[in-house]
Amino acid sequence: MKNISSNDLKSILAAHKTWIDSKYKEGKRADLRNADLEGADLKGANLVQANLSGASLVNADLEGADLYAASLEGANFAYANLSGANLVNADLEGADLVNANLEEAIVTDTILEKKEKVESSNLRAKFDEFAKSLGVEIVSLTVKRTETINL
Repeated sequence: MKNISSNDLKSILAAHKTWIDSKYKEGKRADLRNADLEGADLKGANLVQANLSGASLVNADLEGADLYAASLEGANFAYANLSGANLVNADLEGADLVNANLEEAIVTDTILEKKEKVESSNLRAKFDEFAKSLGVEIVSLTVKRTETINL
């Protein structure tokens, strides 16, 4: 695990914002692979396309953070606050979401495969919300990966 000071984190996020705002011509993509960000305050952070693979974000506050298309493979979000976060097109393969708060998180086209841990998170609430929008109630829920066959 890489220890990141709060000053280093601010610098990395500032360079990342410049990278995004300049359409990838200036600044630098945030590379926070394997970073120890336990308890970090990333509320509202712009982490579009950031690399947080393998990072520890246990108890981190990512409320309203923009994680569009971020690399989050194997990241630990246990007990993290991801309420209202944008996780569209984010890769959460193998991520730990145990007891993470995903209330009002946007998870469209999010990659959730293999061994991500979601027990006790409020992901079930997202399924219930979707079902309610369809006018149905989920009585029992089993999710399994299926093989896609192109015809």
